[in-house]
Amino acid sequence: MTSVTGALSSSQCACLPGNYKDPSGSCISCEEEGVVCAGGFREDGRESMPYAELGFFLTGQGMAERCAMVPGTLESFCLGGEELSVPCKSNCSCLEGHDGFM
Repeated sequence: MTSVTGALSSSQCACLPGNYKDPSGSCISCEEEGVVCAGGFREDGRESMPYAELGFFLTGQGMAERCAMVPGTLESFCLGGEELSVPCKSNCSCLEGHDGFM
């Protein structure tokens, strides 16, 4: 775990890169294909959560599945990344018209 300088509680501690914090507060290794676990804190001060790589969508915390490809192209419907403005569960982003939890 890593923490802000002078942390006074566990909420001020985050997991190292390659790990994510489970609901119990333990750091779990991020080994699933298609999942990125940056660790640490985001610029807004919130703890970084796992997010999907390009071409994948999250199926649960730290779990992902490969996404379908746009017919006739090499482009995936799932754009991956940590885009919080898109109404997808667990910080995902999708091509226009393909949003929401899959």
